[in-house]
Amino acid sequence: MKEKKQVYTWSLLFLAIALLTQSNLLFEFSSSPWLLGFPKWLWFMIGVHLLFVACLYFFIQKFKDD
Repeated sequence: MKEKKQVYTWSLLFLAIALLTQSNLLFEFSSSPWLLGFPKWLWFMIGVHLLFVACLYFFIQKFKDD
């Protein structure tokens, strides 16, 4: 039962990340420059992708030996 709960948790996490990639439908980002001259939406997407890579790394580490 614990393994099934982990599958649901990981599925919901990756689904949430997929929904964050559609943020242009949820949030209104301005195109004005922000940090290092890049717009806020670009920094948001960089953050989402870094979150995805980190979650994917931990997912692989968790189920690598199974």
